[in-house]
Amino acid sequence: MKNRKIRLRKKNIIITLMVIAIFLAALTYAMLTSDAELVMEDQNVAMFVFNAENINEINLPVADLNPGDTEIYEFAVTNAEDFVRSEVTVDYQFTILTYHFIPFNIRMYHDNGEELEFVYECDDTFSRNEQNQIVCNSPIRRMVHTAGNMENYVLKVTFPREFDDVQFSGLVDFIRVEISSWQVQGS
Repeated sequence: MKNRKIRLRKKNIIITLMVIAIFLAALTYAMLTSDAELVMEDQNVAMFVFNAENINEINLPVADLNPGDTEIYEFAVTNAEDFVRSEVTVDYQFTILTYHFIPFNIRMYHDNGEELEFVYECDDTFSRNEQNQIVCNSPIRRMVHTAGNMENYVLKVTFPREFDDVQFSGLVDFIRVEISSWQVQGS
């Protein structure tokens, strides 16, 4: 009878330990998994506002530029859409892509409302990608979520007058500006 009670106690202890182990395993699993989707429909935190449209890239028309012409493209970068502002600080970077067959001077400026601050120039010093495009990455810029949500920029594209030569007639080129953005960790 005594052996039976000991075996019964051992069984109860084992069953109790198994129930606790299962409970802890289920709790651990619940804490480490989630049904939340990590991929959202629109993960862009900063985007261009160009011609009143929110986009992630701008294809600039340069076909009508002649030697001596300068074309100015104004755009803004925002972290808001439909009056809803992002609640995170973001870093963003511009990338200008061009073949640079036509020797354009391509310069980007930040318009702070009082003056144009030079940001960077896209030229032959940047490397080319596998499509033979020059890839010009700007310095990384920051947009703090507690500050204003619109940064204005100006891109000046100049076709220098000294290239008024037959060898440049009929050349086709393009300029595309893209923006990449990401959340600043710990903001």
